[in-house]
Amino acid sequence: MIGPHRGRAAVVAAVILMAAIATACAPAKADEAGHDAAAEALFGQSVVPRLQIRLSEKAAESLRSEPSTWTTCTLVENGDVVHERVAIKIKGGYGSMRDLDDRPALTLNMDKHAPGRRFHGLDKFHLNNSVQDESLLRELLGSELFRKAGVAAPRVTHARVWIADRDVGLYVLKESFDEDFLRRSFRRADGNLYDGQPNQEIDEGLKRDEGHRGDAGDDLAALADACRTVDDADRAAQIDERLDIEWFITFAAVEALLNHWDGYCSAQNNYRVYVDPGAGDRVRFLPHGMDQIFADAGSGIFEPPPALVAMAVLDRVEWRRRYRERVEELLPIVAADRLVPRIDQTAERLCPILTEMGPDSLERFTKAVDTLRTIVVERAASLKEQVDAAEPPIWPTRLQAAVRAFNAADDETEDLPIPNSQAANFLRHHVPWFECPDAEMERGYYRRWWTLRKHVHHTDEGPFVRELPPGFGDLLTEARWLHDLPLCGLASAQRAAPAGDATGSCDRIITSIIGLKVHPDTTVEVEPALPRDWRWFGIDRITYQGRRMTILWDETGDRYGLGPGLRVIVDGAEIGHSDTISRIVTRLP
Repeated sequence: MIGPHRGRAAVVAAVILMAAIATACAPAKADEAGHDAAAEALFGQSVVPRLQIRLSEKAAESLRSEPSTWTTCTLVENGDVVHERVAIKIKGGYGSMRDLDDRPALTLNMDKHAPGRRFHGLDKFHLNNSVQDESLLRELLGSELFRKAGVAAPRVTHARVWIADRDVGLYVLKESFDEDFLRRSFRRADGNLYDGQPNQEIDEGLKRDEGHRGDAGDDLAALADACRTVDDADRAAQIDERLDIEWFITFAAVEALLNHWDGYCSAQNNYRVYVDPGAGDRVRFLPHGMDQIFADAGSGIFEPPPALVAMAVLDRVEWRRRYRERVEELLPIVAADRLVPRIDQTAERLCPILTEMGPDSLERFTKAVDTLRTIVVERAASLKEQVDAAEPPIWPTRLQAAVRAFNAADDETEDLPIPNSQAANFLRHHVPWFECPDAEMERGYYRRWWTLRKHVHHTDEGPFVRELPPGFGDLLTEARWLHDLPLCGLASAQRAAPAGDATGSCDRIITSIIGLKVHPDTTVEVEPALPRDWRWFGIDRITYQGRRMTILWDETGDRYGLGPGLRVIVDGAEIGHSDTISRIVTRLP
Protein backbone atom coordinates (compact mmCIF):
# COMPACT_ATOMS: atom_id res chain seq x y z
CA MET A 1 0.00 0.00 0.00
CA ILE A 2 1.21 3.50 -0.79
CA GLY A 3 1.42 5.71 2.27
CA PRO A 4 -0.30 9.12 2.46
CA HIS A 5 2.95 11.05 2.14
CA ARG A 6 4.07 9.04 -0.87
CA GLY A 7 0.62 9.45 -2.43
CA ARG A 8 0.76 13.25 -2.02
CA ALA A 9 4.28 13.23 -3.47
CA ALA A 10 3.09 11.30 -6.49
CA VAL A 11 0.27 13.78 -7.11
CA VAL A 12 2.67 16.72 -6.81
CA ALA A 13 5.10 15.04 -9.22
CA ALA A 14 2.29 14.47 -11.71
CA VAL A 15 1.20 18.09 -11.51
CA ILE A 16 4.79 19.27 -12.04
CA LEU A 17 5.17 16.92 -15.04
CA MET A 18 1.94 18.15 -16.61
CA ALA A 19 3.00 21.75 -16.11
CA ALA A 20 6.35 21.02 -17.72
CA ILE A 21 4.64 19.41 -20.69
CA ALA A 22 2.28 22.37 -21.02
CA THR A 23 5.20 24.79 -20.81
CA ALA A 24 7.11 22.86 -23.49
CA CYS A 25 4.04 22.75 -25.74
CA ALA A 26 3.29 26.46 -25.39
CA PRO A 27 6.10 27.67 -27.69
CA ALA A 28 5.16 25.04 -30.28
CA LYS A 29 1.52 26.19 -30.21
CA ALA A 30 2.64 29.80 -30.42
CA ASP A 31 4.86 28.97 -33.39
CA GLU A 32 1.95 27.21 -35.14
CA ALA A 33 -0.33 30.21 -34.56
CA GLY A 34 2.36 32.54 -35.88
CA HIS A 35 2.88 30.40 -38.98
CA ASP A 36 -0.86 30.27 -39.63
CA ALA A 37 -1.19 34.05 -39.30
CA ALA A 38 1.76 34.66 -41.61
CA ALA A 39 0.38 32.29 -44.24
CA GLU A 40 -3.08 33.84 -44.02
CA ALA A 41 -1.54 37.27 -44.59
CA LEU A 42 0.37 36.00 -47.64
CA PHE A 43 -2.75 34.57 -49.28
CA GLY A 44 -4.79 37.63 -48.44
CA GLN A 45 -2.40 40.38 -49.49
CA SER A 46 -2.91 42.46 -52.61
CA VAL A 47 0.79 42.82 -53.43
CA VAL A 48 2.17 40.10 -55.70
CA PRO A 49 5.53 38.88 -54.32
CA ARG A 50 8.58 38.79 -56.60
CA LEU A 51 10.70 35.68 -56.24
CA GLN A 52 14.13 35.06 -57.72
CA ILE A 53 15.56 31.52 -57.71
CA ARG A 54 19.34 31.34 -57.87
CA LEU A 55 20.94 28.01 -58.75
CA SER A 56 24.55 26.91 -58.69
CA GLU A 57 25.81 25.29 -61.88
CA LYS A 58 25.73 21.93 -60.14
CA ALA A 59 22.14 22.42 -58.95
CA ALA A 60 21.00 23.54 -62.41
CA GLU A 61 22.54 20.44 -64.01
CA SER A 62 20.84 18.29 -61.37
CA LEU A 63 17.43 19.73 -62.27
CA ARG A 64 18.11 19.19 -65.95
CA SER A 65 19.14 15.54 -65.55
CA GLU A 66 16.93 14.54 -62.60
CA PRO A 67 14.13 17.11 -62.39
CA SER A 68 12.15 15.27 -59.68
CA THR A 69 15.14 14.93 -57.34
CA TRP A 70 15.67 17.53 -54.62
CA THR A 71 18.59 19.92 -54.95
CA THR A 72 19.22 23.34 -53.39
CA CYS A 73 18.73 26.95 -54.41
CA THR A 74 18.83 30.45 -52.97
CA LEU A 75 15.41 32.10 -52.79
CA VAL A 76 15.34 35.90 -52.89
CA GLU A 77 12.07 37.67 -52.09
CA ASN A 78 11.40 41.18 -53.36
CA GLY A 79 15.11 41.71 -53.90
CA ASP A 80 16.13 41.85 -50.24
CA VAL A 81 14.92 38.85 -48.20
CA VAL A 82 17.34 35.99 -48.83
CA HIS A 83 16.82 32.32 -47.94
CA GLU A 84 19.88 30.12 -48.45
CA ARG A 85 19.86 26.34 -49.08
CA VAL A 86 16.19 26.01 -49.93
CA ALA A 87 15.29 22.55 -51.29
CA ILE A 88 13.88 22.66 -54.82
CA LYS A 89 12.70 20.27 -57.53
CA ILE A 90 10.69 20.42 -60.75
CA LYS A 91 7.10 19.22 -60.59
CA GLY A 92 4.33 18.61 -63.09
CA GLY A 93 2.30 15.92 -64.76
CA TYR A 94 1.24 15.19 -68.31
CA GLY A 95 0.56 18.50 -70.05
CA SER A 96 2.27 20.78 -67.51
CA MET A 97 5.77 19.29 -67.20
CA ARG A 98 8.45 21.68 -68.50
CA ASP A 99 12.22 21.46 -68.17
CA LEU A 100 14.46 23.95 -66.37
CA ASP A 101 15.32 25.98 -69.47
CA ASP A 102 11.67 26.39 -70.38
CA ARG A 103 9.11 27.55 -67.79
CA PRO A 104 9.13 24.79 -65.18
CA ALA A 105 6.68 24.28 -62.35
CA LEU A 106 8.56 24.04 -59.06
CA THR A 107 8.22 22.76 -55.51
CA LEU A 108 10.21 24.47 -52.74
CA ASN A 109 10.78 23.08 -49.25
CA MET A 110 11.92 25.65 -46.70
CA ASP A 111 12.84 23.47 -43.73
CA LYS A 112 14.39 20.44 -45.42
CA HIS A 113 17.88 21.86 -44.78
CA ALA A 114 16.93 24.42 -42.10
CA PRO A 115 14.51 22.86 -39.61
CA GLY A 116 11.75 25.20 -38.51
CA ARG A 117 12.27 27.75 -41.29
CA ARG A 118 9.16 28.99 -43.10
CA PHE A 119 8.21 31.14 -46.07
CA HIS A 120 5.38 33.32 -44.76
CA GLY A 121 4.42 30.46 -42.47
CA LEU A 122 4.69 27.78 -45.17
CA ASP A 123 7.01 24.81 -44.83
CA LYS A 124 6.55 23.71 -48.46
CA PHE A 125 4.86 25.41 -51.40
CA HIS A 126 4.47 25.09 -55.16
CA LEU A 127 5.01 27.49 -58.03
CA ASN A 128 2.70 26.26 -60.80
CA ASN A 129 3.42 27.40 -64.36
CA SER A 130 -0.30 27.32 -65.28
CA VAL A 131 0.53 26.43 -68.88
CA GLN A 132 -2.95 24.92 -69.26
CA ASP A 133 -4.73 28.01 -67.91
CA GLU A 134 -3.64 31.35 -69.29
CA SER A 135 -6.17 33.11 -67.07
CA LEU A 136 -4.11 31.97 -64.04
CA LEU A 137 -7.36 32.02 -62.05
CA ARG A 138 -8.89 28.55 -62.16
CA GLU A 139 -6.79 26.98 -59.41
CA LEU A 140 -7.57 29.92 -57.12
CA LEU A 141 -11.31 29.79 -57.85
CA GLY A 142 -11.47 26.03 -57.39
CA SER A 143 -9.62 26.18 -54.09
CA GLU A 144 -11.88 28.89 -52.73
CA LEU A 145 -15.08 27.16 -53.85
CA PHE A 146 -14.17 23.80 -52.33
CA ARG A 147 -13.38 25.49 -49.03
CA LYS A 148 -16.69 27.41 -49.12
CA ALA A 149 -18.42 24.06 -49.53
CA GLY A 150 -16.60 22.68 -46.48
CA VAL A 151 -13.95 20.55 -48.22
CA ALA A 152 -10.35 21.30 -47.24
CA ALA A 153 -8.21 22.62 -50.11
CA PRO A 154 -4.79 24.32 -50.31
CA ARG A 155 -4.80 28.13 -50.47
CA VAL A 156 -3.67 29.86 -53.65
CA THR A 157 -2.17 33.20 -54.66
CA HIS A 158 0.32 34.41 -57.32
CA ALA A 159 4.01 35.33 -57.63
CA ARG A 160 6.27 36.89 -60.27
CA VAL A 161 9.23 34.54 -60.77
CA TRP A 162 12.77 34.74 -62.12
CA ILE A 163 15.18 31.82 -62.50
CA ALA A 164 18.57 33.49 -62.13
CA ASP A 165 18.12 36.60 -64.29
CA ARG A 166 15.59 35.01 -66.63
CA ASP A 167 12.03 36.28 -66.23
CA VAL A 168 9.75 33.22 -66.39
CA GLY A 169 6.59 35.19 -65.72
CA LEU A 170 3.59 35.08 -63.45
CA TYR A 171 3.07 31.86 -61.48
CA VAL A 172 0.33 30.37 -59.33
CA LEU A 173 1.66 30.01 -55.78
CA LYS A 174 -0.05 27.18 -53.90
CA GLU A 175 0.46 25.74 -50.45
CA SER A 176 1.40 22.08 -50.22
CA PHE A 177 -0.45 19.06 -48.87
CA ASP A 178 1.77 18.55 -45.81
CA GLU A 179 1.57 18.22 -42.04
CA ASP A 180 0.89 21.95 -41.62
CA PHE A 181 -2.05 21.71 -44.04
CA LEU A 182 -3.45 18.68 -42.21
CA ARG A 183 -3.08 20.35 -38.80
CA ARG A 184 -4.91 23.44 -40.03
CA SER A 185 -7.65 21.51 -41.85
CA PHE A 186 -8.48 18.62 -39.51
CA ARG A 187 -8.81 17.92 -35.79
CA ARG A 188 -5.95 15.45 -36.03
CA ALA A 189 -2.97 15.60 -38.37
CA ASP A 190 -1.49 12.14 -37.74
CA GLY A 191 -3.57 10.26 -40.33
CA ASN A 192 -2.38 8.76 -43.58
CA LEU A 193 -2.29 11.16 -46.53
CA TYR A 194 -2.06 9.62 -49.99
CA ASP A 195 -1.13 11.17 -53.31
CA GLY A 196 -3.56 10.14 -56.05
CA GLN A 197 -1.51 9.00 -59.03
CA PRO A 198 -2.61 9.85 -62.60
CA ASN A 199 -5.57 7.73 -63.69
CA GLN A 200 -5.21 5.33 -60.76
CA GLU A 201 -7.85 4.08 -58.37
CA ILE A 202 -7.42 4.25 -54.63
CA ASP A 203 -6.12 0.68 -54.35
CA GLU A 204 -3.62 0.90 -57.20
CA GLY A 205 -0.49 1.80 -55.27
CA LEU A 206 -1.04 5.40 -54.18
CA LYS A 207 2.00 6.92 -52.49
CA ARG A 208 1.68 7.68 -48.77
CA ASP A 209 3.05 11.20 -48.21
CA GLU A 210 2.17 11.66 -44.53
CA GLY A 211 1.27 9.39 -41.61
CA HIS A 212 2.42 6.02 -40.30
CA ARG A 213 -0.82 4.34 -39.28
CA GLY A 214 -0.76 0.67 -40.33
CA ASP A 215 0.69 -0.67 -43.54
CA ALA A 216 0.56 1.81 -46.40
CA GLY A 217 -2.46 1.23 -48.61
CA ASP A 218 -4.33 -1.23 -46.38
CA ASP A 219 -6.91 1.39 -45.39
CA LEU A 220 -7.59 2.32 -49.02
CA ALA A 221 -7.74 -1.33 -50.08
CA ALA A 222 -10.40 -1.92 -47.41
CA LEU A 223 -12.52 0.90 -48.84
CA ALA A 224 -12.05 -0.42 -52.38
CA ASP A 225 -13.11 -3.91 -51.27
CA ALA A 226 -16.17 -2.40 -49.59
CA CYS A 227 -17.12 -0.63 -52.83
CA ARG A 228 -16.92 -3.94 -54.72
CA THR A 229 -19.06 -5.89 -52.27
CA VAL A 230 -21.93 -7.52 -54.15
CA ASP A 231 -24.74 -7.39 -51.60
CA ASP A 232 -26.33 -3.91 -51.55
CA ALA A 233 -26.92 -3.66 -47.81
CA ASP A 234 -23.54 -5.15 -46.98
CA ARG A 235 -21.80 -2.79 -49.39
CA ALA A 236 -23.49 0.27 -47.94
CA ALA A 237 -22.64 -0.70 -44.35
CA GLN A 238 -18.98 -1.32 -45.20
CA ILE A 239 -18.64 1.91 -47.17
CA ASP A 240 -20.26 3.90 -44.35
CA GLU A 241 -17.71 2.44 -41.93
CA ARG A 242 -14.72 3.47 -44.08
CA LEU A 243 -15.78 6.64 -45.93
CA ASP A 244 -17.01 10.01 -44.69
CA ILE A 245 -20.16 9.88 -46.82
CA GLU A 246 -21.31 13.49 -46.37
CA TRP A 247 -17.80 14.80 -47.08
CA PHE A 248 -17.54 12.66 -50.22
CA ILE A 249 -20.96 13.69 -51.50
CA THR A 250 -19.95 17.34 -51.12
CA PHE A 251 -16.58 16.66 -52.78
CA ALA A 252 -18.27 14.93 -55.74
CA ALA A 253 -20.89 17.67 -56.03
CA VAL A 254 -18.29 20.45 -56.20
CA GLU A 255 -16.20 18.51 -58.74
CA ALA A 256 -19.32 18.24 -60.92
CA LEU A 257 -20.39 21.87 -60.46
CA LEU A 258 -16.93 23.14 -61.41
CA ASN A 259 -16.65 20.71 -64.33
CA HIS A 260 -13.45 19.30 -62.77
CA TRP A 261 -13.31 16.76 -65.57
CA ASP A 262 -9.71 15.89 -64.70
CA GLY A 263 -10.47 15.16 -61.05
CA TYR A 264 -11.20 11.95 -59.16
CA CYS A 265 -14.84 11.24 -60.03
CA SER A 266 -14.40 11.67 -63.79
CA ALA A 267 -10.81 10.66 -64.46
CA GLN A 268 -9.40 9.14 -61.25
CA ASN A 269 -6.80 11.91 -61.46
CA ASN A 270 -5.70 15.00 -59.50
CA TYR A 271 -6.78 14.06 -56.00
CA ARG A 272 -5.47 13.36 -52.51
CA VAL A 273 -6.92 11.03 -49.89
CA TYR A 274 -6.73 11.60 -46.15
CA VAL A 275 -7.63 8.79 -43.76
CA ASP A 276 -8.80 10.94 -40.88
CA PRO A 277 -8.32 9.56 -37.34
CA GLY A 278 -10.49 12.41 -36.10
CA ALA A 279 -13.39 10.95 -38.10
CA GLY A 280 -13.04 7.30 -37.08
CA ASP A 281 -10.32 6.64 -39.68
CA ARG A 282 -12.79 7.37 -42.44
CA VAL A 283 -11.50 8.43 -45.85
CA ARG A 284 -11.83 12.03 -46.99
CA PHE A 285 -11.04 13.02 -50.57
CA LEU A 286 -9.25 16.31 -51.29
CA PRO A 287 -9.18 18.27 -54.59
CA HIS A 288 -6.01 18.91 -56.57
CA GLY A 289 -4.89 20.13 -59.99
CA MET A 290 -7.82 22.45 -60.76
CA ASP A 291 -6.25 24.46 -63.58
CA GLN A 292 -8.77 23.02 -66.08
CA ILE A 293 -12.06 23.56 -64.27
CA PHE A 294 -14.81 25.48 -66.08
CA ALA A 295 -13.70 24.07 -69.43
CA ASP A 296 -17.19 23.05 -70.59
CA ALA A 297 -20.15 25.22 -69.61
CA GLY A 298 -22.68 22.51 -70.39
CA SER A 299 -21.09 19.44 -68.80
CA GLY A 300 -23.51 17.20 -66.92
CA ILE A 301 -23.73 17.21 -63.14
CA PHE A 302 -25.83 14.05 -63.00
CA GLU A 303 -23.77 11.92 -65.36
CA PRO A 304 -22.83 8.56 -63.80
CA PRO A 305 -19.18 8.80 -62.71
CA PRO A 306 -16.72 6.03 -63.63
CA ALA A 307 -14.58 6.24 -60.45
CA LEU A 308 -14.94 3.30 -58.06
CA VAL A 309 -15.93 5.18 -54.89
CA ALA A 310 -18.20 7.64 -56.71
CA MET A 311 -19.91 4.81 -58.54
CA ALA A 312 -20.51 2.83 -55.34
CA VAL A 313 -21.81 5.83 -53.38
CA LEU A 314 -24.14 7.16 -56.07
CA ASP A 315 -25.52 3.69 -56.75
CA ARG A 316 -27.30 3.83 -53.38
CA VAL A 317 -30.65 5.59 -53.77
CA GLU A 318 -30.57 7.61 -50.55
CA TRP A 319 -26.99 8.73 -51.11
CA ARG A 320 -27.77 9.71 -54.68
CA ARG A 321 -30.72 11.75 -53.45
CA ARG A 322 -28.45 13.41 -50.91
CA TYR A 323 -26.00 14.17 -53.74
CA ARG A 324 -28.75 15.89 -55.71
CA GLU A 325 -29.79 17.86 -52.62
CA ARG A 326 -26.18 18.89 -52.03
CA VAL A 327 -25.80 20.05 -55.63
CA GLU A 328 -28.85 22.28 -55.19
CA GLU A 329 -27.60 23.60 -51.83
CA LEU A 330 -24.24 24.52 -53.40
CA LEU A 331 -25.59 26.27 -56.50
CA PRO A 332 -25.24 29.75 -54.92
CA ILE A 333 -21.45 29.43 -54.58
CA VAL A 334 -21.10 29.11 -58.38
CA ALA A 335 -23.63 31.80 -59.21
CA ALA A 336 -22.35 34.19 -61.88
CA ASP A 337 -23.12 37.27 -59.78
CA ARG A 338 -20.68 35.95 -57.16
CA LEU A 339 -17.94 34.49 -59.34
CA VAL A 340 -17.64 37.21 -61.98
CA PRO A 341 -16.80 39.95 -59.42
CA ARG A 342 -14.21 37.63 -57.88
CA ILE A 343 -12.68 37.04 -61.32
CA ASP A 344 -12.61 40.78 -62.03
CA GLN A 345 -11.12 41.58 -58.63
CA THR A 346 -8.25 39.11 -59.06
CA ALA A 347 -7.65 40.10 -62.68
CA GLU A 348 -7.38 43.74 -61.62
CA ARG A 349 -4.76 42.75 -59.05
CA LEU A 350 -2.69 40.90 -61.67
CA CYS A 351 -2.97 43.32 -64.58
CA PRO A 352 -0.15 45.65 -63.43
CA ILE A 353 2.25 42.69 -63.32
CA LEU A 354 1.21 41.53 -66.78
CA THR A 355 1.52 45.06 -68.11
CA GLU A 356 5.13 45.09 -66.88
CA MET A 357 5.71 41.77 -68.67
CA GLY A 358 4.65 43.24 -72.00
CA PRO A 359 1.61 43.77 -74.27
CA ASP A 360 1.55 40.16 -75.52
CA SER A 361 1.31 38.76 -71.98
CA LEU A 362 -1.43 41.21 -71.07
CA GLU A 363 -3.40 40.46 -74.24
CA ARG A 364 -3.26 36.68 -73.72
CA PHE A 365 -4.30 37.09 -70.12
CA THR A 366 -7.17 39.45 -70.97
CA LYS A 367 -8.55 37.09 -73.63
CA ALA A 368 -8.28 34.10 -71.27
CA VAL A 369 -10.08 35.97 -68.49
CA ASP A 370 -12.83 37.05 -70.91
CA THR A 371 -13.29 33.42 -71.94
CA LEU A 372 -13.43 32.26 -68.32
CA ARG A 373 -15.94 34.96 -67.45
CA THR A 374 -18.19 33.88 -70.35
CA ILE A 375 -17.99 30.20 -69.37
CA VAL A 376 -18.86 31.00 -65.75
CA VAL A 377 -22.00 32.88 -66.84
CA GLU A 378 -23.03 30.09 -69.24
CA ARG A 379 -22.22 27.46 -66.63
CA ALA A 380 -24.52 29.05 -64.08
CA ALA A 381 -27.40 28.98 -66.58
CA SER A 382 -26.68 25.36 -67.52
CA LEU A 383 -26.56 24.27 -63.88
CA LYS A 384 -29.93 25.87 -63.15
CA GLU A 385 -31.41 24.09 -66.16
CA GLN A 386 -29.98 20.72 -65.13
CA VAL A 387 -31.17 21.01 -61.53
CA ASP A 388 -34.68 21.90 -62.69
CA ALA A 389 -34.85 18.87 -65.03
CA ALA A 390 -36.16 15.52 -63.82
CA GLU A 391 -33.47 13.13 -62.59
CA PRO A 392 -32.93 10.02 -64.73
CA PRO A 393 -34.68 7.15 -62.90
CA ILE A 394 -31.63 4.89 -62.90
CA TRP A 395 -27.91 5.39 -63.32
CA PRO A 396 -25.64 2.79 -64.95
CA THR A 397 -23.46 2.54 -61.87
CA ARG A 398 -24.31 -1.14 -61.47
CA LEU A 399 -23.39 -1.69 -65.11
CA GLN A 400 -20.00 -0.14 -64.47
CA ALA A 401 -19.48 -2.23 -61.32
CA ALA A 402 -20.30 -5.42 -63.22
CA VAL A 403 -17.92 -4.57 -66.08
CA ARG A 404 -15.15 -3.72 -63.63
CA ALA A 405 -15.54 -7.18 -62.06
CA PHE A 406 -15.59 -8.89 -65.48
CA ASN A 407 -12.45 -7.06 -66.55
CA ALA A 408 -10.62 -7.93 -63.33
CA ALA A 409 -11.33 -11.65 -63.83
CA ASP A 410 -10.48 -11.67 -67.54
CA ASP A 411 -7.06 -12.47 -68.92
CA GLU A 412 -7.14 -10.12 -71.90
CA THR A 413 -4.46 -11.72 -74.07
CA GLU A 414 -5.93 -10.98 -77.48
CA ASP A 415 -5.92 -7.64 -79.25
CA LEU A 416 -9.62 -6.79 -79.15
CA PRO A 417 -11.20 -4.13 -81.38
CA ILE A 418 -12.94 -2.79 -78.27
CA PRO A 419 -10.59 -3.61 -75.36
CA ASN A 420 -11.68 -4.21 -71.78
CA SER A 421 -10.64 -0.69 -70.83
CA GLN A 422 -13.37 0.64 -73.17
CA ALA A 423 -16.00 -1.99 -72.38
CA ALA A 424 -17.88 0.02 -69.74
CA ASN A 425 -18.08 3.04 -72.03
CA PHE A 426 -19.33 0.84 -74.91
CA LEU A 427 -22.07 -0.69 -72.78
CA ARG A 428 -23.08 2.66 -71.27
CA HIS A 429 -23.73 4.07 -74.74
CA HIS A 430 -25.24 1.09 -76.57
CA VAL A 431 -27.18 -1.29 -74.29
CA PRO A 432 -30.27 -0.84 -72.12
CA TRP A 433 -29.36 -0.22 -68.46
CA PHE A 434 -30.94 -2.85 -66.23
CA GLU A 435 -31.10 -3.36 -62.47
CA CYS A 436 -33.04 -5.80 -60.33
CA PRO A 437 -32.87 -7.51 -56.89
CA ASP A 438 -31.42 -10.69 -58.44
CA ALA A 439 -27.69 -9.94 -58.55
CA GLU A 440 -26.91 -13.11 -60.55
CA MET A 441 -29.45 -12.27 -63.24
CA GLU A 442 -28.22 -8.69 -63.44
CA ARG A 443 -24.59 -9.78 -63.79
CA GLY A 444 -25.57 -12.40 -66.38
CA TYR A 445 -27.37 -9.74 -68.39
CA TYR A 446 -24.35 -7.47 -68.47
CA ARG A 447 -21.89 -10.33 -69.00
CA ARG A 448 -23.74 -11.21 -72.20
CA TRP A 449 -23.39 -7.69 -73.59
CA TRP A 450 -19.79 -7.55 -72.33
CA THR A 451 -19.05 -10.76 -74.27
CA LEU A 452 -20.80 -9.52 -77.42
CA ARG A 453 -18.62 -6.40 -77.30
CA LYS A 454 -15.52 -8.55 -77.79
CA HIS A 455 -16.81 -9.56 -81.23
CA VAL A 456 -17.77 -6.12 -82.57
CA HIS A 457 -15.36 -5.10 -85.34
CA HIS A 458 -15.42 -1.69 -86.95
CA THR A 459 -15.30 -1.71 -90.76
CA ASP A 460 -15.81 0.85 -93.52
CA GLU A 461 -19.39 -0.40 -93.79
CA GLY A 462 -20.02 -0.04 -90.07
CA PRO A 463 -19.77 -2.21 -86.95
CA PHE A 464 -19.65 -5.92 -87.81
CA VAL A 465 -20.20 -8.92 -85.52
CA ARG A 466 -18.57 -12.29 -86.23
CA GLU A 467 -17.06 -15.32 -84.52
CA LEU A 468 -19.49 -15.43 -81.61
CA PRO A 469 -18.85 -18.08 -78.94
CA PRO A 470 -20.69 -21.40 -79.34
CA GLY A 471 -24.11 -21.34 -77.71
CA PHE A 472 -24.43 -17.56 -77.74
CA GLY A 473 -27.82 -17.85 -79.42
CA ASP A 474 -29.82 -15.74 -81.84
CA LEU A 475 -27.96 -12.47 -82.24
CA LEU A 476 -30.72 -10.85 -84.28
CA THR A 477 -33.10 -10.87 -81.32
CA GLU A 478 -30.41 -9.53 -79.00
CA ALA A 479 -29.15 -6.78 -81.31
CA ARG A 480 -32.52 -5.13 -81.80
CA TRP A 481 -32.17 -3.65 -78.29
CA LEU A 482 -28.84 -1.97 -79.01
CA HIS A 483 -28.99 1.80 -78.82
CA ASP A 484 -27.43 3.88 -81.60
CA LEU A 485 -25.35 1.01 -82.96
CA PRO A 486 -26.63 -0.30 -86.31
CA LEU A 487 -24.69 -3.55 -86.79
CA CYS A 488 -24.03 -4.97 -90.22
CA GLY A 489 -23.14 -8.64 -90.72
CA LEU A 490 -25.76 -9.88 -88.27
CA ALA A 491 -27.14 -12.62 -90.50
CA SER A 492 -23.76 -14.26 -91.03
CA ALA A 493 -23.02 -14.00 -87.33
CA GLN A 494 -26.37 -15.62 -86.57
CA ARG A 495 -25.71 -18.50 -88.96
CA ALA A 496 -22.21 -18.99 -87.57
CA ALA A 497 -23.47 -19.41 -84.00
CA PRO A 498 -25.63 -22.34 -82.85
CA ALA A 499 -29.06 -21.39 -81.64
CA GLY A 500 -28.23 -22.44 -78.07
CA ASP A 501 -30.45 -22.04 -75.04
CA ALA A 502 -31.89 -18.53 -75.03
CA THR A 503 -33.26 -18.74 -71.48
CA GLY A 504 -30.43 -16.54 -70.17
CA SER A 505 -30.45 -14.08 -73.03
CA CYS A 506 -30.95 -10.35 -72.65
CA ASP A 507 -33.87 -10.63 -75.06
CA ARG A 508 -35.67 -13.06 -72.74
CA ILE A 509 -35.18 -10.74 -69.77
CA ILE A 510 -36.63 -7.80 -71.73
CA THR A 511 -39.49 -9.61 -73.47
CA SER A 512 -40.49 -12.27 -70.90
CA ILE A 513 -39.50 -11.17 -67.40
CA ILE A 514 -39.97 -7.43 -67.92
CA GLY A 515 -42.61 -8.31 -70.49
CA LEU A 516 -42.14 -5.78 -73.29
CA LYS A 517 -44.07 -7.19 -76.25
CA VAL A 518 -42.83 -6.15 -79.69
CA HIS A 519 -45.44 -4.74 -82.08
CA PRO A 520 -44.92 -3.55 -85.66
CA ASP A 521 -46.90 -0.34 -85.08
CA THR A 522 -46.93 2.29 -82.30
CA THR A 523 -48.53 -0.05 -79.77
CA VAL A 524 -46.71 -0.38 -76.47
CA GLU A 525 -47.52 -3.49 -74.42
CA VAL A 526 -45.83 -4.41 -71.14
CA GLU A 527 -46.82 -7.43 -69.05
CA PRO A 528 -44.10 -8.39 -66.53
CA ALA A 529 -43.70 -11.94 -65.22
CA LEU A 530 -41.56 -11.26 -62.17
CA PRO A 531 -40.25 -13.51 -59.43
CA ARG A 532 -42.43 -13.11 -56.33
CA ASP A 533 -39.74 -11.41 -54.24
CA TRP A 534 -39.04 -8.61 -56.73
CA ARG A 535 -40.17 -5.37 -55.13
CA TRP A 536 -38.51 -3.25 -57.81
CA PHE A 537 -36.69 -3.31 -61.14
CA GLY A 538 -35.65 -0.72 -63.70
CA ILE A 539 -34.60 -0.79 -67.32
CA ASP A 540 -33.68 2.34 -69.28
CA ARG A 541 -32.53 3.28 -72.78
CA ILE A 542 -34.54 0.57 -74.51
CA THR A 543 -34.70 1.50 -78.19
CA TYR A 544 -38.29 0.88 -79.29
CA GLN A 545 -39.63 2.16 -82.61
CA GLY A 546 -36.80 4.69 -82.63
CA ARG A 547 -37.77 6.08 -79.19
CA ARG A 548 -36.08 5.82 -75.78
CA MET A 549 -38.16 3.79 -73.36
CA THR A 550 -37.89 3.28 -69.60
CA ILE A 551 -39.86 0.66 -67.63
CA LEU A 552 -39.92 0.79 -63.82
CA TRP A 553 -41.55 -1.29 -61.09
CA ASP A 554 -41.37 0.20 -57.59
CA GLU A 555 -43.64 -1.44 -55.03
CA THR A 556 -43.18 1.21 -52.34
CA GLY A 557 -42.10 4.21 -54.40
CA ASP A 558 -38.86 4.47 -52.43
CA ARG A 559 -36.52 3.07 -55.08
CA TYR A 560 -37.04 5.63 -57.84
CA GLY A 561 -38.90 8.39 -56.03
CA LEU A 562 -41.76 8.50 -58.56
CA GLY A 563 -44.36 6.85 -56.38
CA PRO A 564 -45.43 3.20 -56.22
CA GLY A 565 -46.43 1.16 -59.25
CA LEU A 566 -45.42 0.03 -62.71
CA ARG A 567 -44.51 2.83 -65.12
CA VAL A 568 -43.76 3.06 -68.82
CA ILE A 569 -41.85 6.21 -69.82
CA VAL A 570 -40.97 7.27 -73.37
CA ASP A 571 -38.51 10.09 -74.05
CA GLY A 572 -38.93 11.28 -70.45
CA ALA A 573 -42.76 11.38 -70.48
CA GLU A 574 -44.88 8.77 -68.69
CA ILE A 575 -47.31 7.05 -71.08
CA GLY A 576 -48.56 4.18 -68.91
CA HIS A 577 -49.01 3.37 -65.22
CA SER A 578 -50.43 0.60 -63.08
CA ASP A 579 -50.56 0.38 -59.29
CA THR A 580 -49.82 -3.34 -59.47
CA ILE A 581 -47.91 -5.74 -61.69
CA SER A 582 -50.39 -6.03 -64.49
CA ARG A 583 -50.66 -5.63 -68.25
CA ILE A 584 -50.28 -2.11 -69.66
CA VAL A 585 -51.28 -1.38 -73.25
CA THR A 586 -50.85 2.12 -74.68
CA ARG A 587 -49.41 3.89 -77.71
CA LEU A 588 -46.32 5.92 -78.45
CA PRO A 589 -47.11 9.64 -78.31
